[in-house]
Amino acid sequence: MMTEKETRQELDKLTGQLYQSISFRKGERPDLEQFRSLMTPDGRLVNNNPEPPMILTPEQFIKIYQSRLDSGGLAEFEERELSHRTELFCKIA
Repeated sequence: MMTEKETRQELDKLTGQLYQSISFRKGERPDLEQFRSLMTPDGRLVNNNPEPPMILTPEQFIKIYQSRLDSGGLAEFEERELSHRTELFCKIA
């Protein structure tokens, strides 16, 4: 069983890998296979900006993202944290 500190470190590592998998510079490509490997097939990504929120499975996200890449509508992208706080309660983070 991991300690709380180890759990937080693992979550930070996974979050970093997730951001790295979809971020890329002009002339590069994101690593969508890495993104896929970090997600469970029944996982959900929630964008709370639109009204109502947009809820996507990992495959739906990849399909939309890939379409924007293929059309040239997305030439570079960076996802990163502006602030960070992880709260843990039993098996929920």
